Formats: sequence, C-alpha cells, structure tokens
Amino acid sequence: MEIDFLRNRMEQTRAPFADRSQEGVEVLEYFSLGGHAFACVVMEELPREPGVCQFVRTFYVEALNSEDAAAFAHEHKMQAQAITDQRHQVEQQRQREEAESAYMAQIDREEKEREERLMAEEHARLEMEKMRLQAEATAPPDLHGIKGRVRMVVAERFGDGMKGIKRFFDSVDTNRRGKWSLRDMMDGLRDYGIPYTEKEVHAFYNYLDVDRLQTVSFDSFYIFVKGELSPSRMAMVASCFDNIDVGRHGVVPIDELPRYFDASMHVDVMNGKMSEDQCTAQMLQHFSKRAARPGLVTQAEFAEYYGSLYYHVDDDAHFALMLKRAWPGEKV
Repeated sequence: MEIDFLRNRMEQTRAPFADRSQEGVEVLEYFSLGGHAFACVVMEELPREPGVCQFVRTFYVEALNSEDAAAFAHEHKMQAQAITDQRHQVEQQRQREEAESAYMAQIDREEKEREERLMAEEHARLEMEKMRLQAEATAPPDLHGIKGRVRMVVAERFGDGMKGIKRFFDSVDTNRRGKWSLRDMMDGLRDYGIPYTEKEVHAFYNYLDVDRLQTVSFDSFYIFVKGELSPSRMAMVASCFDNIDVGRHGVVPIDELPRYFDASMHVDVMNGKMSEDQCTAQMLQHFSKRAARPGLVTQAEFAEYYGSLYYHVDDDAHFALMLKRAWPGEKV
C-alpha cells in the first residue's frame, strides 16, 4: 500500500519527508497540513521508457516520530479496545434483554398456568357445589330431627297422655275441624318454637297423612307421639332387624321382606279380619309409602313401624313375643 510504503521509507531515512525519494519515484510536491501531517504528489518513472514519469496518486500521510508512533499505536489500540468494549456491551445488553424477555415470558407462562389452574379449581368447585345442591334437592329429608323436636315439645308442655296430646293437637287445629292442614301444622310448629325447613315440614306432613287425604288426623298424630320406642324396645327391634339385614348394609329391600315375615300369628289374621296375604300386603304398603329411599327399609323406619303398630301394648314381654312371631326367619 502507498501509505505503508511511505511510512517505511520515513523510518529508513529518518529524514524530513521532503528529502525522501527512491529510484524511479519522485516526490513532485508536498505541503504541510500542520504539525506532522503531509500531503504529497508522487510520480513514477515508466520502466520501459526511461525518463518518462507517470502520475501515480496523491497521498495523505502522517510523518511520525517514535513518540508519536507510540501515541498513535496506543490511540489505535484504545480505539480498537473501545470498539471491542462497545461490541461486548452491545452483546451483553442483547443477552440481558434476551434473558429479561425469557424471564418475562416465563412469568407470563406461570401466571397463565396459575390462572388456568385457579379456573379449573373454581370450575371443579362449582361442579361439586352443583352436584351437592342437586343431591340435596333430590335426597329425601331426614325426619329424625323434626320428629324428636315435636315429641319433646309435646312431652315437656303437655305430657305423653292422651289428654295432653289432644290439647296440643287442638291448639294447632285453629279452625276446629278435627284435622290439620299443612298451613295449620306450619303455623303451629312456628308458634311453639319448633324449627323446620320447608322441605322437612312437607315431608313430615306427608308422613303423618297416612290415608293420603291431605290432612292429619288426631289418631295419626297420637300414634306418632305414642309410638316412640323405649330403649329396651328399640333394642328388640334392632335385634330383629339385624336378623333380616343379612348383608349388614343397614337397609333391607322391601320386596325381600315377605321371605322373613310370618303373618299367620298376626292378631287380625287370627281373628279372621284379614288373610295372611292381606296382612303382608298391608305391611309392604306401609313401608312403600313411608320409606325415604324408594324400595328400601332402614332400621329407623322399621322401628317407627312397630312403634306405631304396637303403641297400645304396655308389656315389653308381649311386645317381644309379637316381634318374634312376625319375624321367625327365612321361609323354606
């Protein structure tokens, strides 16, 4: 290169630039640009035509001494280092931006996953609540609570005799018709401070309406109150129920009851008031109407039946004998 050539010649001659020349090359003109910078015009003699020179080019060059050369080299190195540092900084900035972008993308993904998880959990919760409400709406109410509350109020305020029970019944029968409507029952229970739910009171009313006449008679209510079994009789009924609950599931299918039931020793059969088949059909009809779970009889419902059937029997031994006769075991 021309500049390198001139610089090399300057180092070789260690002379002012104006005095430098070599064979075949002539410095035609130079002028100072200030300090150590020079511009020069160079002509070169043609090899095949001695004495004939050809214009080469105009050069710009710096005439450097050793100190200037060192300073120039240092500056060039610093410039190169600055370029390298700048590129390094640019690369670091790019890497930081990429890392930050990846970090923000990860946060976005995690936030999206969290939102999706929360939405899935909320959806599952709503579905479970929906299923619970549906099950609650279709499930038969548990009458054990309201039965106990009514019996407790009657016993505490009126006693368990017929007169006391009749006084309670008449106080609820505000129209003096000798029977309760659903409104009579709801108002009466509320007046006596007996809590109930809408579903519960309807089920209790249907339970007492044994004749399905949309009314509750005194006889039905009286049998209900008096039919609560004593602990000793409850144990007898539980033992009898266990004998027919062969699967120990706590329920017995209604259509399997005839396999274990013997109507021949029933009082009405023995007196000729009904046949064995009629007695059995009456028993099945009772459970079909009163069973909270269609087609199944629970131990509590079994006890309710015998409480209402033999409420008038005062002797526990007689009560146990009738149970034993009615449920001797599976028929052959």
